[in-house]
Amino acid sequence: MAHFAKIENGVVQEILVVPDEQENRGQEFLANDCGLGGRWVQCSYNHNIRKKFPGIGNLFIEDNALYPLGAFVHPAPFPSWTLDDDLEWQPPTPMPEGSWTDKLPGILGPDHPDMEESPYRWDEESLSWVLIADNPPFTTEPTSPDAVEVHTVMYTDPSN
Repeated sequence: MAHFAKIENGVVQEILVVPDEQENRGQEFLANDCGLGGRWVQCSYNHNIRKKFPGIGNLFIEDNALYPLGAFVHPAPFPSWTLDDDLEWQPPTPMPEGSWTDKLPGILGPDHPDMEESPYRWDEESLSWVLIADNPPFTTEPTSPDAVEVHTVMYTDPSN
């Protein structure tokens, strides 16, 4: 089965599946035979063509050196970000390097799940990265005894 995305003004509106026997004429099949009109572009669930499998609201970039047939990309995360030659969104100012352990030494152990997360967030108003050390995505201690919930999960081995 082949997948086709309906494109209006460079934006994906819907995605439909076309029978294998209609794949070579998917645009005509969907627009004319099915009476759906519009422009339909083939896409690949396995990311074999056009960079990635699109989602509703994704953008379709008509022509790119890496993707001469066009490519699907997510919308810009912020208005100031632009697409690079690889069709990846880039901020006007590169994100500073570093991790939580660089910015808040001694708080996280080496196996903590937040260890690889960035300690910065993008601030569109100032067009800069802001250190969020005052509001990290974790806490080291609860703010009150009522803030802690304990959940017990019991597992019973079905083979016993």
